[in-house]
Amino acid sequence: MIDRATGALRFNDGVVIDPTLTRAQFLQMRPGETCDVSVRNEPWCSWRVTRLTSGGRVFIAVVQFRGEELQSVELVESDLVGFGDWKDWSEARELEDQRRYAIFLSSELGSRRSFPWGTTSAIYDARSGGSFIKISYRDSDVTSASPQLLVVGLLTFFGSIVAALTDHDILGGTLLCLAIALVGIYVVRR
Repeated sequence: MIDRATGALRFNDGVVIDPTLTRAQFLQMRPGETCDVSVRNEPWCSWRVTRLTSGGRVFIAVVQFRGEELQSVELVESDLVGFGDWKDWSEARELEDQRRYAIFLSSELGSRRSFPWGTTSAIYDARSGGSFIKISYRDSDVTSASPQLLVVGLLTFFGSIVAALTDHDILGGTLLCLAIALVGIYVVRR
């Protein structure tokens, strides 16, 4: 179902969701039994797709786009979803579902969870009270670059101050600190 090399999700009936899928292509394919908007907060928009089948399993998917780019897919095996009320819910059951999802990911991908195309994880979300599989195709957390940008900004600022206090070339000091920051970011990213 999950292609290790590409991150493509392959379901029965020829439905394929992969990292290159655009929003327009997704809307034309009409996957699953139903496909309805789940959350719309442009440029972010997600769709809830029901009855996607693969290998005898039936899934509900939430497919999220940012503009035209596919960001993530969240999968819940519909047999594991409780459609009762909250009195039937238990954290123990949700943690067991998370464990099942982790086993499923291991059977599909081995022990790796990070790939060139994205990341996968089995999640229990205490706030929503549910467990699911998440496949992230892009860095959908727009704040993830912030610490690096902050480091570059601070080093540039301090480089300018040091250069000014020591009567050295401000531009030279700034460029030196910027170069050091970029090397540091490169090393951390590897």
